[in-house]
Amino acid sequence: MNHHSREADETSKQTSPVQGGRLADRIQMLRKRCIEGLGEEKFSRAYSLLKENEKEGGGNMYPPYLSSQYHQDGRVNETSQEEVWKKLEGILGKEHLHYQSLIDQLLFVEESFV
Repeated sequence: MNHHSREADETSKQTSPVQGGRLADRIQMLRKRCIEGLGEEKFSRAYSLLKENEKEGGGNMYPPYLSSQYHQDGRVNETSQEEVWKKLEGILGKEHLHYQSLIDQLLFVEESFV
């Protein structure tokens, strides 16, 4: 393999500026949409709750009837998805629970952007 081909291979592994720009735009759009619909305080509280749940291995949130109470490795969640869902409902109210999916998307895209 010549020097030029090796450089081309390394460059192709990196995220292109266009892809990175699209992710940044998506992050900005999702965040703006959530803040406009929920207000800064509710968004911030819900975002923090879901981010913490993700860090603890809870993964994406689903309504309690669709979620498992187990980590992928089989351990039981200390804070079940149902408990987190109830906390989220307390923050957002039933009329705004659909924002949970947008916040999950935001967390996913932010993780992909890093």
